[in-house]
Formats: sequence, C-alpha cells, structure tokens
Amino acid sequence: MKRATSSLFPRRNDIVLPPAFQKGYKPSALASPKDINGYKATTRQVQTALKKRIPPRVLKEAQEKEEIHQWLENENATAIEVLERLSKSCSSYANLCKFAAEELSMAYTSAKSQSLIDLESKSKLDFANAEVEYQKLLTTSNKARDENKQLKKQIEKKRQNLDTLNTEVTHLNEIMKDHPYIEQKSGSHLVKMEEIKQKTTHFSEDEYKALWEEQIRLEKEIEENERKLQELQNTQLQCIHTKAVELVKRSQRYNSSYM
Repeated sequence: MKRATSSLFPRRNDIVLPPAFQKGYKPSALASPKDINGYKATTRQVQTALKKRIPPRVLKEAQEKEEIHQWLENENATAIEVLERLSKSCSSYANLCKFAAEELSMAYTSAKSQSLIDLESKSKLDFANAEVEYQKLLTTSNKARDENKQLKKQIEKKRQNLDTLNTEVTHLNEIMKDHPYIEQKSGSHLVKMEEIKQKTTHFSEDEYKALWEEQIRLEKEIEENERKLQELQNTQLQCIHTKAVELVKRSQRYNSSYM
C-alpha cells in the first residue's frame, strides 16, 4: 500500500513548519551570513565555491615569485642578473626591469671597455720595457760569448807553449841522465860529466830554473783563464735563463690582457 504524498503526509527529507510559525519566523544572528562562525553553507554552495578556479595568471605570478625567492637565496646574483630575471617574469614591471637592466649593462660595459683599454696600454708599455731589457741581456750575452771565444784561444795558445816547454824540459832531463863515458874507435876512456855538460848542454841552471818558473806561471795562468771562462759561461747561462723567464712573463701578460 502506497503512502500518501499530500501535505498531510510529507516526505522524510521535507521539513514542514506550521503556517503560524512560518509567518513570524526570522533568522537568528547565528544564522546570518555575516557571522562566519555561525554560518553553515549548504552542499550546493560548497560545490559552487569549489568549481570556482584561480586565474592562471595569478597562479603563474605566485609560482614565479616563489622561484625567484629560492633563486636569490641560493645564488649570489648581481644587480644586472636580478633585473634580467625580473624582466622575463609576467610581472607588470617586467618592461621597466628590462630597460633598467639594459641601461645598467651599457654603463658596466663602458667601464669595462675603459679598463681593457688601460690594461692594453699598460701591456704595451710593459712589452716595450721587456723588449729593451731583452736587448740589454742579448748584448751582454753576445759580449760574454765573444770573451769566451777569446779566452779559449788564449788557453789553447798557452797550452801549446806549455807543451813546448815540457818537451824542452824532457829533453834536458835526458841529457842530464846521459852515460858518464863515451866509447871511441881508438879506445874507450872516461870523460868527466862536467865536460859532457859543457859540450852538450844548452841550458844553464838559471835557464832551467827560469823555464820551470815559466811552466808554473803558465799553469797558473791557464787555471785562471779556465776560471774566468767558467764565470763567463755561468753569466751567459744566467742571461739566457733571465731572458726565458721574461719571455714567459711577457707571453702570460699578453694572453691575460685579451682574455
């Protein structure tokens, strides 16, 4: 048996108030929409609010703002980099940031260009000074090389004189050690050593002593020349080393000025 659906038998979800109560009913302050704590929205109102979406531009601006904040915290960015980053955002000040970045970049480039010009001028001056110093070292090296050649010639000449002197001394020693008698066809007889020396010796004792002193002097002179030669060779090596170091420094300055 079906249940009647008249006003006398309402459905379960319907709320029917007496007519007298409906005429005098007024919403209380707790049910007023202005009171947030007392207001209770219906299911339809909640669904309507959920269907409303935030505009994409607002979402993008909030996302970019968060990214820029994180970027500033993690990176040590310059003023130009910050302005360029802001100019690429969807902010209303993007064009202004772009213009400011361009102006600041032009000013920085101008100052940097002047610094490069000053650095290039200084590099040219240093290069000229290094070239003058290089020529001085080259002249000193050539002079040392010429003196080296002359000393070698002098040493060779002294060695030849020493060899000649040694040959003469050897010959003199052979004469001094000669046998004290001479055999002749008519017979053998003794000849005094003094007579043999008088006939065969061409050097006196003073001459022999002088030759010996000359030999010692030549040896000392050769040693002195060899010492001077060694000093000149060391000077020449030092000049070459200094020249090489200067060339390396000049090359490094030249390369750094154009980097």
